[in-house]
Amino acid sequence: MRDTLLDKMKALAKSYAPEWSFTQDEPDGGSVVALLFKDMLEGSLERYDKVLHKHRIRYLNLFDRFKKEPVEPAKSFVRFTPVTGAPQPVHIPRGTRLLANSEEAGRQIVFETTHGITATTAELSAIYATDGSAGAIERIFLKEEDGGAENKEFTAFAVSGENLEDHTFLLGFEHAFEHLDRLDVTVDFMTPDGEAHEKIPDILLGDSMSLSILCEGGFEAFDAALREGDSLRLQKESFLPGKAVLSGKSCCQLAITAREPREMQLCGVQVRFSASDIPPDEVRAGGVAQNAADFRPFGLPMELYSSCEIESRTVFARVGARVELSFFLQFETLEQLLPEYEVAEEYKIIMKRPARAPRPVVQDVRADYALFEYLSDTGWKRLIHEEHAALIFNGSERGDIRLSFIMPADIIREELAPGQPRLRVRLLRADGLYRLPCVQHCPVIKGLRLSYEYAQAPIIPDVAVTRNNFESRDITSLINGGRNATLFYTREEKRPAIYMGFDPAPWGTPLSLYLRLENNADYEVDFTAECLMPEGFVSQRVADGTMGMLHSGVLCMVVPQNVAKRPLFGQELYWIRLICHNKELKSYNLPVIRGVYINMAKVENASTRTEIFYRDASDGQMQVNLEEQGILTAKVYVNEENAQEEENWVLWEQSRHWEQQGRVYDIDLAAGQIQIGKNALSAFPPKRDGPAVRVTYQSYHGSAANVKEGDISAPAASIRYISEVSNPLPAYGGYDGYNEDTGAAVIANMLRTRGRAVTRQDYFDIISQISYGVRQVKCLSGFGPGGEPRDDVMTIAVLIDEYEKGSHIFSGVKEAIRERLLDCSGLTLAGKTLVLTQPRFVRTSVRLWLDCERMDSAYDMQQECARSLHEFIDPLCGGFEGKGWEIGRLPTPARLIAYLGIRHPEAVVSKIVVTALYENREIEVDDQIGRRIDNPFAMAVNGEHTVYCRLM
Repeated sequence: MRDTLLDKMKALAKSYAPEWSFTQDEPDGGSVVALLFKDMLEGSLERYDKVLHKHRIRYLNLFDRFKKEPVEPAKSFVRFTPVTGAPQPVHIPRGTRLLANSEEAGRQIVFETTHGITATTAELSAIYATDGSAGAIERIFLKEEDGGAENKEFTAFAVSGENLEDHTFLLGFEHAFEHLDRLDVTVDFMTPDGEAHEKIPDILLGDSMSLSILCEGGFEAFDAALREGDSLRLQKESFLPGKAVLSGKSCCQLAITAREPREMQLCGVQVRFSASDIPPDEVRAGGVAQNAADFRPFGLPMELYSSCEIESRTVFARVGARVELSFFLQFETLEQLLPEYEVAEEYKIIMKRPARAPRPVVQDVRADYALFEYLSDTGWKRLIHEEHAALIFNGSERGDIRLSFIMPADIIREELAPGQPRLRVRLLRADGLYRLPCVQHCPVIKGLRLSYEYAQAPIIPDVAVTRNNFESRDITSLINGGRNATLFYTREEKRPAIYMGFDPAPWGTPLSLYLRLENNADYEVDFTAECLMPEGFVSQRVADGTMGMLHSGVLCMVVPQNVAKRPLFGQELYWIRLICHNKELKSYNLPVIRGVYINMAKVENASTRTEIFYRDASDGQMQVNLEEQGILTAKVYVNEENAQEEENWVLWEQSRHWEQQGRVYDIDLAAGQIQIGKNALSAFPPKRDGPAVRVTYQSYHGSAANVKEGDISAPAASIRYISEVSNPLPAYGGYDGYNEDTGAAVIANMLRTRGRAVTRQDYFDIISQISYGVRQVKCLSGFGPGGEPRDDVMTIAVLIDEYEKGSHIFSGVKEAIRERLLDCSGLTLAGKTLVLTQPRFVRTSVRLWLDCERMDSAYDMQQECARSLHEFIDPLCGGFEGKGWEIGRLPTPARLIAYLGIRHPEAVVSKIVVTALYENREIEVDDQIGRRIDNPFAMAVNGEHTVYCRLM
């Protein structure tokens, strides 16, 4: 129409004024007048085009109200962003006016919020999904890694990714397992209940538990775990102990992990293990390395204060253990003689008997007193205080010798004394050692061996920690002090839940959360919301704009100001959780959340204003022409005459039928005209002086208000502490009223059905009278929305034009359709529940192999066949006739090949594979797909199509 008028105006301009050139881009004065005339003529033609159909419907409505006038405002959601560091949340009241720039309308379009919210500076920092009964936790979103939550997609209340559930009891030992290459330990568990004590080993050896030890490469399972009495014996043949920090201490850790939370309490843990026949790592006598199988501890000959030094890293690391030294003791005799001198002989004449030389006394020398000492943090200290150990080398004992002692706690660590032995035997007394001649009885030690055991003094853990789903708790004082400690527990909700963490505090009255949902299964979720308060999670009342997560919408909840900030899942945030109460959950029935937005409010294309009118006394009736056309709602007040001088505004009602009397009026919503009959004004006359009628109304702009995302960008008046206003989603649902096609269709449907439906077309006609954009309808009695037999249900599936934009568009007209159908007394069967649903969309993907004669045409054929596949499967315009598919009928490979043969006879299909994604499983499509997908409301939608070409 616009182009036709412009062409006529250009032609007329040349006829009347050849010297004048009409221009539209940079118009002069004459062109501006012409353009104004064109716009006025267009508006008049559009209005008169609707008059005939409007009056026909109004005439039929005199007998029965079939159809209201077409009033459908555009709707969207707007996000309000407070300035950074705002002192408190900003209240956005209901009716806040916002402006959108529309290129199509050529002017600013007004939107108003339909409810109030509180815009907060809180940001969504983390989302976790949990299922306490199944023992599952999944991290859905983390701000530091994923950015914003607006585009995070996940299935509500389903835990299908990596399970972060963790129930671990860690026992840390700083030095107990050092220098061990094999592990064979016995663990004793003490419980407050004697009966529970006997059951502990069986519980820990069950399938739901695992035991491991920290090695150099990480935690490794034990080679064997056996019950030994009321204790647990753990063995690992090849063991290289590792260390990690636990509660501030570097420890080797023994881990007991539960795959699910279970009630278990302990009041003590002890570890026992032993080893025998351990050769020393090094033996030195007088600083010279010796053979441990045969050596002389004090040398040969003996020296006073000489020492024998012994080192064993494995044994000397066993602090608190009972250590035993065993060896075979014998003595080796060494004779020490006086030095011999040569004497010169004198021969004299007188011979005398030679003098007898004096005979020296030979003394036996023994190691009379030798001390066993150890190297402590402060120096050498006596190890064995019993005197018999100091006298063991004096010859009083021979043969097998065994000495035992408790490894002292202050023996120096090997890393603090590198290269130094930590045990020595030092000779302190040997009587007559330096007298000559003498015979030394030098000790000889053969087969030196060491052993240790913790039977009498078991090891208690240096650190005991429980880790339950990111919550770490040090229970060392409880375990070592004999007090009760709970090991495996969970603080998460037993039922499926979604935890959302915010920072800073998200308090508000109300806080608004927008959930962008896709719920093709029309599965209603029964959920509640809770906030984390100082006393724990507390239930909050929620205004659910999603209707049980059936469609996208806003959750509004009052969040108190004293919400608590606590660590959950390793994140210290303010938490809100949604809890699902449905008994049976299947992932393919649950809605998919495609984004979470904060500070969102629903808006409608509505401009609220009030106008005052005065009565014209020249006529008995009164007609009011409102300044705006396209009226959504209107309230008409008449200033009725009374005995008092003050104004007396009385609310009148819209006339429902032509015989209605009293305070009534007629209104033409599309034209913005209000008619008050003279009979009504005679019965209830308005005041003579002053205003007579006051009208408060809302106007809308039809389809011009279906603006794109980001077009609603400014408030009509400045809002303090709000830095930005935007609509992340496009507006939808604006309708322009009757035209020739819609008007004729509505009139025909009204006359044919008269509110009664028998065939599918009758249902389609009745639904079309109340909703726009309906393309397919299917009605079945005795079946639920999932295709399951249900005698008490009547299900109607409705396919709309804009199904791809989300289920929220269908849900916007769902209740209006329901009310219209229930008003038809002959429509639904007695005792049946009416269920409205969308078709069960089945995403269908095709892989196609084509044989081509020439390579130069392969690309074009590939692209054309891919487009044809998309067109054929499309629910709205697919099929052989291009009229879409009936609900419940699915495309098959044979139909696809036949369609390609019609559209592209030159294409040679060598192979085709069609798959359908249904109920979270992929199904190969064949000619029997209708039986394999046993759902009468199934409808195919396009998935991913791939076309391969190869030369013949």
